[in-house]
Amino acid sequence: MQILKYFLGAIFVKGKGYVERCLWEYRENVAMIEHLREVCQGLMSVRGHSYEAHIAGSVTNPVLDVTHKRMKLEGRISRIELRVKPVERLNKDIANGAYNDRHIREVLKLRYMEHHSVDAVMDRLHISSSTYGRAKEKLLRVACKYFGIGE
Repeated sequence: MQILKYFLGAIFVKGKGYVERCLWEYRENVAMIEHLREVCQGLMSVRGHSYEAHIAGSVTNPVLDVTHKRMKLEGRISRIELRVKPVERLNKDIANGAYNDRHIREVLKLRYMEHHSVDAVMDRLHISSSTYGRAKEKLLRVACKYFGIGE
């Protein structure tokens, strides 16, 4: 119980930082999920070793080893999906017009999905640094709701 309180406290204390990191790492996380799924598929096609190799002691239990590796990979995929799914829902809702603020939509796209610098985003949108700051704060407040982190 104490660990859960610590974990939840860390999320609430650093809520916006966590959400911003999830937004920033979205593309990398999606690529990692695809890679891990390919590895998982490859493990599913691995055949067991011969009986002679097992008797000789060179292989411990190939079926259990592969199953254990696959379970670890699936757990890792699930943990990464916890960071990816809220961002996908946010992207979908913004694309469908749930939030009519153009600056939020463009900051999400340019800064977090395409990894442009802050100056490049401000130049492209023709906005000041204070307008960028307000749009970013509003985006992070909205994204926190998708991650279930209250303000």
